[in-house]
Amino acid sequence: QNTPHSHDYFELSIHVKGEVDIFVEDALYHLCGGEVRLYASGELHYGIKRKNGFSEWYQIKIPPCFLECPEGRALLHIFLDRKFGEGNVFVSSYYDEMVSILKNMFAFYSEKNALAECYAKSGVLQLLCLLNQAGNNKKAETNNDSALQTILNLIGREYRELMTVGDIAER
Repeated sequence: QNTPHSHDYFELSIHVKGEVDIFVEDALYHLCGGEVRLYASGELHYGIKRKNGFSEWYQIKIPPCFLECPEGRALLHIFLDRKFGEGNVFVSSYYDEMVSILKNMFAFYSEKNALAECYAKSGVLQLLCLLNQAGNNKKAETNNDSALQTILNLIGREYRELMTVGDIAER
């Protein structure tokens, strides 16, 4: 989606390939593939594909009720223990292993049976365990400059009223 939005769930995305600009709150990230993205429930974000061509990523929605299970808070601390718009994008030393887990999960899940659903849930738990391994994630730098930051702040505050590029330029 290329309009600012948020969700009532946690979102984990593994970016495989394709150039995408990701805007999260007041931060801008340029992705080329190999990055992990996290969006907490309620965190404003959107993406824009930079070049024509194929983009690929895996996206997992984690419901807030996940926090109710005993290990939920510990596994979701990577979403919860940071400010909105900070630390959303990083590269994990477990990236290849995560992509392998995801490919297996989605292949198995397409069978649409109870065993496949259990396998998918266990895959999400494996991914969260890998992401929570201390010291294995390198945060991506944001690409903000002052002019761009001013525009992003305006869009973040008034995106419903801004209909055209002219509206942004006028403000």
